[in-house]
Amino acid sequence: MGRPTKQGVDYFPLHCQLDGNVELFIAETGAAGYGVLITLWQMIYREKGYYIDYSDDLFLLLKRELLIPIDESKPIVEKAIERDIFSKSVAQKCGILTSAGIQTRYFYAAKKKKTVVFDPKHLLCEVYDYGNLSCSGVSASGNATKEKEKEKEKEKEKENKTLAVAKAPDWISDYKNAFWSTYLKKVDKKPAMELLTKLINKNPDHDYWINVLDRVQQKTQVDTDKQFWPSPTRYLRDCKWDDELIDKKPASKTEASAQIASKRNAELFGESIPTEKEVFGDSYGQTIHEPRKNQISGIGRNI
Repeated sequence: MGRPTKQGVDYFPLHCQLDGNVELFIAETGAAGYGVLITLWQMIYREKGYYIDYSDDLFLLLKRELLIPIDESKPIVEKAIERDIFSKSVAQKCGILTSAGIQTRYFYAAKKKKTVVFDPKHLLCEVYDYGNLSCSGVSASGNATKEKEKEKEKEKEKENKTLAVAKAPDWISDYKNAFWSTYLKKVDKKPAMELLTKLINKNPDHDYWINVLDRVQQKTQVDTDKQFWPSPTRYLRDCKWDDELIDKKPASKTEASAQIASKRNAELFGESIPTEKEVFGDSYGQTIHEPRKNQISGIGRNI
């Protein structure tokens, strides 16, 4: 197991011309205040990077570093908070010493680190430009860290594929087989079937795709030379069935589409679906003879 990434930095910039509030703070607290302030900055940048806990232990650490008593260092730190060298609101809410300037300098200095952990409750500056900041594995910009982001993308792709299969109509498998057996130019089956699946998922209208299959069937009757047919992938991608010059009158269902419709009805109503011949008998489809016609037409006049 690798060693955790060091959060602190080994150096921090110190401007020759200090801010106005820092100058006023030094004027009030003297050399002791200047020493406490520099030591606090060192402790912040060295340990956690952009803050330090504001507790009784802090004054013990200052005593060890500067050899000054706690009752002398405590009012100096309070004066620094009062002068807004450290954020007063964050100190009261979160019990830490930090500032917008400290955070800005630290995040910039640590931008080449693999991961920098932060607490969003502490933030006083914009951090959206830094892709390595992480709060419980989530970056400041709202995305996962670079490594976890790739993993999440892969997981999302798998979920999308699973959802696509789950949402696929139950007739899609039969339809794909019927389309492939009907289409004359049989090349690149796998990409063609994948594209057909995506198109059906996008528009799962059963009647629409039965009409497409009818058009393919009619095309086979008009154009029997498969070398002039586009590849099935191109046919599907460009929606070539819309370009076919086919009679606009309603066409009867072809054998392939009728098989799919029959199977779909069987799933809905059961296996024993009576045919027209079984209902009407052997006379179904036979021409009515002239005497019979006169007999039928006379019924209305006798009533």
